[in-house]
Amino acid sequence: MRRLGLFVAGLVLVFGAAFAVGSAVGGGEGERTAAAPAPTPHGAQHGEEIGGSHGEAARGPGAVDKNDLRLELETTAFPAGRNAELAFRILGPGGDPIRSFEEKHTKQLHLIVVRRDLTFFEHVHPAAGADGTWRTRLRLDSPGDYRVVADVSHEGTDLALPADLKVAGEPLPFSVPRSEYDVGLETADLRAGRPETLRFTVKRGGEPVVTESYLGAAGHLVAMAEEDLEYLHVHPETGELAFEATFSKAGRHVLFLQFQERGVVRLQRFEVEVGT
Repeated sequence: MRRLGLFVAGLVLVFGAAFAVGSAVGGGEGERTAAAPAPTPHGAQHGEEIGGSHGEAARGPGAVDKNDLRLELETTAFPAGRNAELAFRILGPGGDPIRSFEEKHTKQLHLIVVRRDLTFFEHVHPAAGADGTWRTRLRLDSPGDYRVVADVSHEGTDLALPADLKVAGEPLPFSVPRSEYDVGLETADLRAGRPETLRFTVKRGGEPVVTESYLGAAGHLVAMAEEDLEYLHVHPETGELAFEATFSKAGRHVLFLQFQERGVVRLQRFEVEVGT
């Protein structure tokens, strides 16, 4: 399978930014978490709760892979503050919809939805209809510009196909509720262009937490660049929250870590500064 890298190095964590929590309702499966203020670092970098292999990079709206696949939303406008259906198709070279993909981490298609300022993250698994249209229910409370990424595997190639979505209205402020979890990211001298390990620790009440298998892996990590929303989705090769990734560019990035404990998927957000 083709594996594309992305970014990292020189991590500097930024705290205090509120983060919106996504929750799918109905037609797809969603990750639902509570947000938390970042604790004071003590030997590790820490993030805000909101809730390997190398990944693939998305290259902007309408990006295509070598086989000319592209993501087409049924509508590029979405209502704010209520549950609604998001429908889309993935079109092949001749414009015909592709109805099935190779299973990747127990699903044929992973749909990632983020606000362009990276203050909202949602990960759902739409269902495909006989006509090749994929559908899922979403609730996007805050108006703004969003990026939608269809993460699939087609003919042995991992693909991240992006499109843009608009939620009309004025953006709303977000609060960050407290969390019972203390999630840390071990620091290291990370550099772009070479394989690196991102290792996370999870504690509750000062005691280590044993995470559960989620979608066939110990956890999931999505990284996106603030500048252009370049996308990377990686998974650990072992039962630990340790992700092997190769990153390609410098600048500020946001990491979204998902892990499951006591049957609930948690989402932790980290802001990192990437050096050359």
